[in-house]
Amino acid sequence: MLNLPRLVVIATITACAVVAAGMGAMGYDRYAAVQNEAQTAMQLAISQGREAVSLGDGEQAALLLQITDAEKLLTDSAGKTLDEVARTALTKAIAQARIQLAQQRESGRELAAALALAERAPGDATLWPPDQLAAAARLKNRTAADASTVTMATAAVAKSVAGVQGARVAWQAEQDRAAAAAAAAEAQAAADRAAEEASARLAKARTIASTSTVTESGGATAPSAPAPPAVPIAPVAGFDIEGYVLALAPNSYISWVDALCSGYYVCGRAWVGGVKTTPVKIELDPALRDIYANRIGISVLVHESAHARQWLYYGADIISANEALTGLVGPPAVEYMADCATIVKIGYSTGTYTSSCTSDQLDAAAL
Repeated sequence: MLNLPRLVVIATITACAVVAAGMGAMGYDRYAAVQNEAQTAMQLAISQGREAVSLGDGEQAALLLQITDAEKLLTDSAGKTLDEVARTALTKAIAQARIQLAQQRESGRELAAALALAERAPGDATLWPPDQLAAAARLKNRTAADASTVTMATAAVAKSVAGVQGARVAWQAEQDRAAAAAAAAEAQAAADRAAEEASARLAKARTIASTSTVTESGGATAPSAPAPPAVPIAPVAGFDIEGYVLALAPNSYISWVDALCSGYYVCGRAWVGGVKTTPVKIELDPALRDIYANRIGISVLVHESAHARQWLYYGADIISANEALTGLVGPPAVEYMADCATIVKIGYSTGTYTSSCTSDQLDAAAL
């Protein structure tokens, strides 16, 4: 939390006496120059303070959204984990995040009050210039105080969210194993039905239309949905989906959405918005975990992670920056460059938007 010392108020009569004495000591021209320097410094400190207040408001809004989503996950996961370790960690992370949010809000109010006071008399001619310079320096120091606690709290909640999501997956796997052990015959029948459904899905799989709500302020990227392979592809043994995505895009977290890819071989979608450091939600279909672990599914994971990296790098310039790189207009430019980033990372792309990029595009995607 920012430490905001009290502004020192100098009585007008005393200040005038000091000013008069000071002018005699240093000369009028030098006094006027130093006074002008002090007033300029105060105006700059006020401007920087307003920018800090605006940035802090954005970071606090992002943290509040993250807390809200985490609390919903905490409610939804009750009784659906093998133990309470991950959920306890998330509960603590949420509590700590709320403390940090309250502290930062209070700091923001104190800074805003100090700025308001400074703006009412930013260039008080009765202040001795060195004292005014010192006041400007103190105000500047307030705006430069470390506000990383909000970003750290957001990341801590995101990490704990991933832990609960993994715990839910493990719980579901145990339920499936117990059910299979209790009714082997039914499990075999279910496996046969699942195989038939998978074959039917493969037969009718198609590419999702490239629609997107991404704007310069954020939104949903178009779903990446590559075509199915001619023959089934085995998953990579022991592949860790959550760990792989987190390593590629530490500013992201996975949201498992039931039936997200219904009717398609595999797909993924990313949601961007807020400020550059706002965590990006990557949506995946929990029924397709094996597919996300094969060659085609991994290309989807990289593509969606690339969107998270794009947002962290470009922020509100995400569309215009990628338009300049591709010559395309609007969200398709963002999707195209996400495929280029996939090529840089693993040597091939989803193919949904492009499978070939220029050397300049690959260099930009490598960023």
